[in-house]
Amino acid sequence: MDSSEVTHDFPPFFRVYQDGHIEQYVATSYIPPTVDPQTGVESKDVTISQEIDLKPRIFISKINSSDPKIPLVVHYHGGAFYIRSPIDADNYSFLTSLTSKARVIDVFVASKAL
Repeated sequence: MDSSEVTHDFPPFFRVYQDGHIEQYVATSYIPPTVDPQTGVESKDVTISQEIDLKPRIFISKINSSDPKIPLVVHYHGGAFYIRSPIDADNYSFLTSLTSKARVIDVFVASKAL
């Protein structure tokens, strides 16, 4: 069996090849780390492990210097990243809104960044 052979095909979502790589049928919309103009929430990507592509995105709300402590939310997505990306436009919008309204630092953990 050659490594470019398709072992599983799940249209319209993705296909899996013998060598383990996955090809998505539908492209997802990637939002780079930035300062969201509507909420003022700043996002940053960090790399924990290149081997397993573990790259959490950190969302930081506007911080008032009089706040003694800032809550931390660690968000683990339940899956479906073979269909979509953890940092696509829908997730970005949800997390900037959550971070802004709750006035927290949100760490969004996913093992497949794109």
